[in-house]
Amino acid sequence: MGSGEQTTPTSAVTQLLAGHPAAIRSVALRLRELVRLVLPDAQEKVLSGWHALAYHDPVAGYVCGIFPFDDHVKLLFEHGVSMDDPAQLLEGTTRQTRHVTLFRVADIREAEIGLLVREALRVTGQIRRRAARGGR
Repeated sequence: MGSGEQTTPTSAVTQLLAGHPAAIRSVALRLRELVRLVLPDAQEKVLSGWHALAYHDPVAGYVCGIFPFDDHVKLLFEHGVSMDDPAQLLEGTTRQTRHVTLFRVADIREAEIGLLVREALRVTGQIRRRAARGGR
């Protein structure tokens, strides 16, 4: 774990995932492991109102979130529209966010998703730096 990481209590994650089928819990927990591996300094927060796990980098800010649903899990990237996606995994049509939809643990393409998480950190950091300079 990174020096800046604050670990979410297991009970909070368990509560967030309670009521979801075992397959969905497994997908969410595997994504959690992968994101925490790629973003070791990120702070993980349970956002009960959004029904999600959110990952905040100490410099870049909010990078991504894990959103469990009844039959799938979305890994959402705050600035996904600006991300490179060579494996073409990103979905969505909003002006800003993009996501990857996963139904089973076997759907998690770890190398490609790991690259997306790194790319999200890079893009989010760039956007934040640009905003700090007044949008230039």
